[in-house]
Amino acid sequence: MIDSHIHGVNPQLQDDRTFPGFLTSPRQGAEVLKTEMLRAGITQALAMGSSQISEDDPLGINGVLELTDHLPSLHVVGIADPRRISSSHMRQVERVLETGRVKALKAYLGYLPYGPDHLNYISYIHLAAKYHLPFIMHTGRSHSSRAKLAYTHPVAIDEVATDFPMVNFVMAHFGQPWFDTAAEVIRKNNNVWADLSGLFSNKEVALMHKAPDDFLETWAERIQFAYQMAEKPERFLFGSNWPHISIKLYRETLEKLIPKEHQKLFFAENARVLFKIYEDIPVP
Repeated sequence: MIDSHIHGVNPQLQDDRTFPGFLTSPRQGAEVLKTEMLRAGITQALAMGSSQISEDDPLGINGVLELTDHLPSLHVVGIADPRRISSSHMRQVERVLETGRVKALKAYLGYLPYGPDHLNYISYIHLAAKYHLPFIMHTGRSHSSRAKLAYTHPVAIDEVATDFPMVNFVMAHFGQPWFDTAAEVIRKNNNVWADLSGLFSNKEVALMHKAPDDFLETWAERIQFAYQMAEKPERFLFGSNWPHISIKLYRETLEKLIPKEHQKLFFAENARVLFKIYEDIPVP
């Protein structure tokens, strides 16, 4: 199984949530994550970088690269910062992409006040096209009172997906709570995918496993309906949003939502195709 959405380092956003202290130590973070992956049956994962960009770290991935030294089954996702588009910065970004260590780019829509079709993001989209990289974009709910939801609506992904058909775009979090819109964007565009990360909290998952809850049951039904409405099981990815949730509990929850005949695609094969993960790297 492949987890397409974890946080191996603190993303350093305007986030009202706290991140565990072990993420500050690559060795300790790798040990905790290794245990979590083994418990959940996850063999590989994609780890988001940090929004703390510097000249030496133009995609915010150095912390994740340190993790991969201890846990080679991790893959790196670089952060596209629309505030930094100078020619010198973009040259630095290209040098990193040329190494082949980056599996995808990520945009923190809403946390930064830029839409996906903003000219500053277009520069990064061109690089995604050049290096054949998927572009993951945060969509839907944000965990910050200072984030701007107008930039996170999934309909905005249709703009760039239509204009850049050669780039694969991933709607992180399936545009929650706008699941129906996100589903229509996937149905219309062959180059749009969605990960189902972060749709439930640890507390909500625990409640669902204990006893029926009307609100959570309705929420789950909305997700299932939108999944069916998209008519493209080959465009959905498993992601957990760890460390905000137990990967094992989240996997068990989504196993109940995704049709059994689609689970091999959802939990592994779709990610292999999208991120070009051709070999299994066992968790040490």
